[in-house]
Amino acid sequence: SGDTRVLEGAEKTCELLTGEILNHYDFGNCRTSGWHLIHLSAAYRATGRENYLNSARIVADRVLERQRSSGGWDRLMVPGHCHCLPPRHRGNAGFMVGILMTGLQRYYEAAEDSRIPAALVGAAEYCIDTMWEPAFKAFRYTSCPRSDVVVGADMRILKGIAFALGHSGRRRFEQVLKEGLESALGGSAPRAGRGVGKAICSRMRGAPQVLAATSAHIEGRPLPVDFSTGDL
Repeated sequence: SGDTRVLEGAEKTCELLTGEILNHYDFGNCRTSGWHLIHLSAAYRATGRENYLNSARIVADRVLERQRSSGGWDRLMVPGHCHCLPPRHRGNAGFMVGILMTGLQRYYEAAEDSRIPAALVGAAEYCIDTMWEPAFKAFRYTSCPRSDVVVGADMRILKGIAFALGHSGRRRFEQVLKEGLESALGGSAPRAGRGVGKAICSRMRGAPQVLAATSAHIEGRPLPVDFSTGDL
């Protein structure tokens, strides 16, 4: 639209992420740092201002520092993510890891930081190791073994696995993507009701990117650095 008020509003929001919040930066869960990376990378791409990219690099540095050998960012899960009697399981919620994987992708598109592909391959392995349920072709809500299996694979996680496939070529990722897309996009349409818009949009906004990356790998085409377009 060219409406300058939108740009000004976005810039004011991102300015909050370039100030004191970066002093000894840390995060409580993966979606916090994931959204920070998404916003700051978008701000840099829109304006070309290096302060946004520098801020994103500080966030990415802390994210990579805290990534465990499992490939994930395990923490003691809260009751909403693990209802087991204390001590509850350590692990994470899949959608939160998915948001962080998207944030790392966006940062990689902006900075081409060579550390990111390996980190995303590790995160993809983590999600499959701790949450993938082959019988349902979907992920559990969290890495707690008693958590529910989400109907239809989470597209946020599949996006991260699609990126990891393009940079590793691992057969395991390709298989999970094929089965995950089948469960995420197959079957009947969601029933009308409260919250259905969120469910539909979550799948629709991620599906083009996942399909593009998967088909590029199968056809032997290189994955573009700018993964955000998701061109088919």
